[in-house]
Amino acid sequence: MYFCEFANRLHTVIGNGNNTSAFTKSLLLQIVSFEDADSDILSAKSPSTFKAYFNGKTGITRLAKRIRNYLSPEKLR
Repeated sequence: MYFCEFANRLHTVIGNGNNTSAFTKSLLLQIVSFEDADSDILSAKSPSTFKAYFNGKTGITRLAKRIRNYLSPEKLR
């Protein structure tokens, strides 16, 4: 399953009316634990980038490589 499919399915259930950009950023923030110095990985992204991740117009491969060391297994349960 691609990230965009995953995000779309979750948005219909837990989106709470958030726009796709805000929802996608929130979703990604929920699964990572950044150290203070690295927190700008997601904050540097524009709302249009998060929207493109959600819609599948931009893949998350490059982002995934940057955040993989910050994934929090506890948050993924």
